[in-house]
Amino acid sequence: MTGGPNDPAAAQQTERTLDWARLADVLQRDVHVIGVAGTEGAAIARFLADQGARRLTLHDLAAEEDLEAEFKRQHVGLTAPARRDAFAALLRLDATWRLGDAYLGGVDAAQVVFAPQAWYLYARNLAALGALRARGVPFFGLMDLYFGLAAARIVAVTGSNGKSTTSRLIEHLLKASPHRVFYAGNERRSVQVLDALHAMSADDRLVLEVSNRHLIDLAPRPFIGVVTNVLPNHLDEHDGDFAAYAAVKRKAVAHIPPGGWAVLNADNDATLAMATGLAAPIAWFSRRGEVDLGVWAEGGVIWERLTRGATPERLASTDDVALPGAHNLENALAAIAAARLAGVPADAISPAIRTFRGLRHRTQLVWATGGVRYFDDLNSTTPQATVAALEALTTGPDDRSVVLLIGGDDKGLDTSALVDAIERHVRWLIVLPGPGGERIAANMQARAHASSHGPAIERIDRLGDAVAAVVAGARPGETVLLSPACPYFFRRHYLDGGAEVGFRQLLRAATGSAPEAPKALPEDQSD
Repeated sequence: MTGGPNDPAAAQQTERTLDWARLADVLQRDVHVIGVAGTEGAAIARFLADQGARRLTLHDLAAEEDLEAEFKRQHVGLTAPARRDAFAALLRLDATWRLGDAYLGGVDAAQVVFAPQAWYLYARNLAALGALRARGVPFFGLMDLYFGLAAARIVAVTGSNGKSTTSRLIEHLLKASPHRVFYAGNERRSVQVLDALHAMSADDRLVLEVSNRHLIDLAPRPFIGVVTNVLPNHLDEHDGDFAAYAAVKRKAVAHIPPGGWAVLNADNDATLAMATGLAAPIAWFSRRGEVDLGVWAEGGVIWERLTRGATPERLASTDDVALPGAHNLENALAAIAAARLAGVPADAISPAIRTFRGLRHRTQLVWATGGVRYFDDLNSTTPQATVAALEALTTGPDDRSVVLLIGGDDKGLDTSALVDAIERHVRWLIVLPGPGGERIAANMQARAHASSHGPAIERIDRLGDAVAAVVAGARPGETVLLSPACPYFFRRHYLDGGAEVGFRQLLRAATGSAPEAPKALPEDQSD
């Protein structure tokens, strides 16, 4: 992207490495924090104030009268009382506020800037903040604080798909180890743990879900770096260059210190290529069979070998993995490898993995009524992720038992594999507004003209109306899958007047009842 963080001018910024001594120096300067209604910006602002920042300026696009609503929308991982308390704590900060029309006012005087990961995607930010970077003003983000200040051994997880599930599963498995565990994620329900940094020790473990956008300006040094896979995604942010995107992902394992490990996917071409020139030892994971060093699935068994040449050790059955689909088996293998290297005993793996029920909005069974199962896969925002969900929920290559809801914006990613999967598995395709969903629908219609074998396609403007339609029209034995395949579905369709209106809430309204099969719904997946 022109003018973005990959430009030579942007690369001239001051060295980003933070430690406690440098932070103390930073706190004496004029510090500006961008996007304080968001989870990253709010956590950073509170942390800096707690550490003694007294010349603090806080910026957000939301106007003063809209700030609380925006804060609540962004902080969905907190309970309602916790959201109120966190917002009140933010308002109490001794700071100058630049909100609404005053956003970025006075930022040209900033001596240090803390910005959220996606700051450069907005033209207004790029013009004002890009000029500061080019001038050498120090720029930091959330991950600079974690990697620079945490005494805990860090397990960093990235990947195009699966990083949220994998990182949460690592956290879950580590609870069976003798180490204290901290977690900070990248998805909307994550709660940051900057306030715990002072309390962390070298015997603790900090699991971080790290995005492509975090890594662009970062050279992290995790104890264990995990890359679940690298597939076409966010290419619009890398001038359409997949190799440039993969190179950014490789940074998660490029600077691992002595004693650490890289955990890489042996079944993915891009992660295989990351091994070339890598200094750290590599623990591979594979669902397709044995690896020299690492964790793999074979014959319905999960095996490990963490010393080269050793006899493989049985860790668990693949049936212990409760989450559906081959992609979730891959996620489990990655998590098991990282957890074992981080100190989880071998005999704890099987019982621990059986109790992990997955995350909200990731192929999550939320309802069952009239012989129809309803799955919320809101966080599948790429064609590949929706293909994985379709394959996980169908029984064969020509099982056309799915009613699929898609929609959202367009990253320009290849949709051919998704069109193939829809043709094989979907009886009824519902398209909600957005250019991404429209392109998929157009490609499906072109395919249908050629083959006369494809789903019925219906366009519906509102999510509530779409849910009512599928409740009325789905057949016993079918699966209804909300899996957008496109970005920004949440922003376009999951909010009503600023409040989140969930799939399960809409299903309850459309059916007028509780689900028929509550035992099939894990307790940690309730509204």
